[in-house]
Amino acid sequence: MTLVLKGPAIVMEQAKKQLEDLVPVWAVLDYGRTRIIERESLLVKVSIVGPQQQQPEENGESGDGVLVEAAALSHAAFLDSQDRLHALKQLADLFNGEILDVAQNTAVVSINAKSDRVDAFLKLVRPFGILEAVRSGIMAMPRSGDITLFESEQSSPQATINHDDLPDLSNLPPS
Repeated sequence: MTLVLKGPAIVMEQAKKQLEDLVPVWAVLDYGRTRIIERESLLVKVSIVGPQQQQPEENGESGDGVLVEAAALSHAAFLDSQDRLHALKQLADLFNGEILDVAQNTAVVSINAKSDRVDAFLKLVRPFGILEAVRSGIMAMPRSGDITLFESEQSSPQATINHDDLPDLSNLPPS
């Protein structure tokens, strides 16, 4: 499990100490001065049917007339849902997402992005009608082969690598 916490140094140190006291914790790594990659996952179920169209009322017509009107409305609703599904697919593609599941009235979309992009995607799919949404929270990992630590904000902006301050990753379980 990865927890990403942001706050003042004293609060971060207290959180780190409390996490280290938990029995099943293997290691607590502080990436505060490390360049990291942050992502968040989202699963969102949205409606692909438009506003509910009124069903035809029986007003003394024969049963065949009512069936023809119901079939026409059903066909129109199907075409509308296909248009909405196509629009949702285009929106998911813009965010490098994918549609994982499609049912008669709903679709489930998955995206992995930075938190602000997840927020933007949710804002754009809100008009479809969000039925359910699950977010992972921020996940973080140091950049590959580029662990850079900054000594202080007052020192020169040049990055230096201090191998003594690097977290010991040898105690972590294989991932």
